[in-house]
Amino acid sequence: MKFKFVLLIMVAAFMLGCHLAVDSNKPVAVRVQDTAGGPRIHVDGQPIPPRFFAGFLGGSHRTDKEWREVSFDFSPAAVEKIPGEYRIHIRFNDAADFLLKDICVTDLTHSKECLVKNSFNAEKSYTKVWSTYQAKKTKKAEPTVITKWTPEGVSVSVQGEVSGWWPTYQLRTDKGALKLEHGSRYQCRFKIRSSKRALVNVMAQQMIGGRWQQIGPPSSDIFDTQLKMAREAGIRLCHVQMPTCFEPPEKPQNWEALDQYFQHVISVVPDALIVPRISADVPSWWIKRYPGEAMVYEDGSRSHKATVNSPRYRQDMCAHFEKLCRHLCETFPKNFAGILPLGQGTYEWYYEKSLATLVSGFDPATETAWHKWLKAQGRKDASSIPVPSAALRHGTPNGMLRDPGSESDLIDFARFRQEQMADMVLELAAACRRGTAGKKMVLFFYGYLFEMGMCKNGAYDTGHYALSRVLASDDIDILCAPLSYTGRAWGSSSASMTATESVLAAGKLWLNEDDCRTYLAGTSSLGGVDTLEKSIDILRRSRGQALIRGFADWWLDIRDMGWHDDPAMWKIQHQINPAEKIRLASRNPYSSEIAMIVDEDSMVHLSGKSKALAMPLVYKSRDAFGCSGAPYSQLLLDDIASGRMTPPLQFFLAAWSLTDKQRDMLHKNRGKGVTRVWCHAPGYIRSGGFSTEGIRDVTGFKVEAVDLASAVVTPTDAGKALGLIEPWGPATRITPLFKVIPEAGDRVLATYSDGAAAMVVRSSSKGTDVYLATPCVTSPLIRALARMSGVHLFTDVNAGVWAKGDLASIHVMADGPLKVHMKRAGRVCDLYSGRVFGDGLVVEIPSRKGETLLLRVLND
Repeated sequence: MKFKFVLLIMVAAFMLGCHLAVDSNKPVAVRVQDTAGGPRIHVDGQPIPPRFFAGFLGGSHRTDKEWREVSFDFSPAAVEKIPGEYRIHIRFNDAADFLLKDICVTDLTHSKECLVKNSFNAEKSYTKVWSTYQAKKTKKAEPTVITKWTPEGVSVSVQGEVSGWWPTYQLRTDKGALKLEHGSRYQCRFKIRSSKRALVNVMAQQMIGGRWQQIGPPSSDIFDTQLKMAREAGIRLCHVQMPTCFEPPEKPQNWEALDQYFQHVISVVPDALIVPRISADVPSWWIKRYPGEAMVYEDGSRSHKATVNSPRYRQDMCAHFEKLCRHLCETFPKNFAGILPLGQGTYEWYYEKSLATLVSGFDPATETAWHKWLKAQGRKDASSIPVPSAALRHGTPNGMLRDPGSESDLIDFARFRQEQMADMVLELAAACRRGTAGKKMVLFFYGYLFEMGMCKNGAYDTGHYALSRVLASDDIDILCAPLSYTGRAWGSSSASMTATESVLAAGKLWLNEDDCRTYLAGTSSLGGVDTLEKSIDILRRSRGQALIRGFADWWLDIRDMGWHDDPAMWKIQHQINPAEKIRLASRNPYSSEIAMIVDEDSMVHLSGKSKALAMPLVYKSRDAFGCSGAPYSQLLLDDIASGRMTPPLQFFLAAWSLTDKQRDMLHKNRGKGVTRVWCHAPGYIRSGGFSTEGIRDVTGFKVEAVDLASAVVTPTDAGKALGLIEPWGPATRITPLFKVIPEAGDRVLATYSDGAAAMVVRSSSKGTDVYLATPCVTSPLIRALARMSGVHLFTDVNAGVWAKGDLASIHVMADGPLKVHMKRAGRVCDLYSGRVFGDGLVVEIPSRKGETLLLRVLND
């Protein structure tokens, strides 16, 4: 009884706190503050767990075997004062048989019907009012859909794989069938059932600017349910896509569409802290008015997006976002928590189409900005230097790296592109900071240093390699990215895209967008899983990483699909809330003994066809580290060179081009006993050109160029003794490629097919240096060098491990008992299952492939 009484008091106090938070007229300040334990989100000065629910108000509703009513209200936008075109638009997202009846659209203001009543119930009315559409040529396979009227209602049979996205099939009202007016509020409702649990997507749409746009926000019981479950799990932060409301200057500003989204979220969770994602790409009216500001590609085609090099675009969009933020602060002071401006490729601030094959930058605005940039660099001939041609940018005359001697303009253009994208981000960030008077968070997708190694045109073409420039700004609170598209699968590693620990060290919070496909997505693409158990495994894996490394994260339900519409998933957050409190109170940030390191300017020196080099070394290597059985950090080279961070095992993945200052600092600030693993060609590029002496200056190793059809290497007996059993490396020609000339006392751990040394270890009074000439790192290699360096391994087999203090998150990658080597002896508890194991340094845990554990050493 005493326990129940205390519990009731706690619940009452919690509810009172929520009530006070909702009723208070005081604006809420939500910012990231740098603390002794790392950057954290603070609400009115108090830290909160950095967990969000990220949804999409897209009009989705559950259907099942019993009849259910779908009902939603809407109001046409004020941008169209003249009579417009309207329609009801219905899509189906599961292979199932659907039946619909009793539809009506009612003008609530004037109490009249706006659509032939019950047009699903009478064959003649149905034929007059409704039609269907399905695209014939699509990028993905479309299901077969059979639609017909029956006396029971409209039958829609969806057959085949839907693949987790809304198919192009539409059931929609014909032109003129739906008659609406601005100023009235309407309600659409109908009944539906299906042969199994499924989703139906329905919305009212309005023709604006030649495009059908939703009259929103559409009602969505899928969104509402997930939002409520998140709040019950202690999560107040909510992230939702919302309209930009950017209209021509001659029209009065109307925020109605944006406000409706906020009002809907608040109606579901009154104390929600809302961070909208809003497009900063220009609308169609702007690009029609200023066609010269559009991006232009090598084939002469024009984009619907403005070039980031356009001063007009920057000025107009920054002014709008400043006004937008000010409006949200004034209208929703208790609920507006921050803003995430979106733009360019997949709205993630990399140059549009840079993940494909076309290169851009052939518009007048880019040429003007390029000349201005060159002049600022001191080039007297700036105005006569053209934007490099597509042929030059695709070219590889000197292999996979650019030669500063003969390709200096290409290297400069690549640097220019990074700075221009970063400056676009920074100008928008400054506008949002002004608009919020510094009281709300500013977030951006940017800095995918490791992820862009997979790009066909070279990683630099994306514009994501000016992260240091962005980190120097005080106008950004959080940088974010989706979880990497490598290692997403069940039983894999779930990597992050950037130099995350360098972001945190700069006082910014890093956020992983977890859009992993749960069993409710109904797809196997991008690591999608097909059971609830596997869904929980991958959600625990990514949340465990975020918890321990001190990241923010959100579970993203793309396009209102209900990917997290299961209470069993939200139980994860309930289970880790005690660990969240410990993490918030910690005064020690996450650190690791292993670091993977990249240099931004080195990545800018990649050539047009350098994917064969960058993908295995920079992109795929994260999965090797993630399966190594030990935690790791992702760092910028300057954080190592400056001595700011000195992990005992350092892998220099991309360090081809180093300044004299960086070289000096690397020598000067080496930590005692540190093992440095020099990958591929560190220091090879000097200001005057290529130099193997530059490699020797940085690493101490003498090397010579080799020309081999394959960069695969084979371990020697010395390598096998360390645990290197299988050959590894890219089975293709890599240029440049080097062999090592061993000296007395060196150990050769691997050789090329011709017997030349490809991996060599050298010990000295400074520590240990390893030259790894093939551009590839493996999990066994990392474990071998960890043992050699005295670095702690939590497992001796592949496992995804994150650890800090007495907490360890472990994603198991094989069936059977798993031996875990803890850093402190004691009984170990899995916070998810409550199971307790062992009583020593080595704990043997019964486990299965794909299971994620959150282990804590108990204090008895």
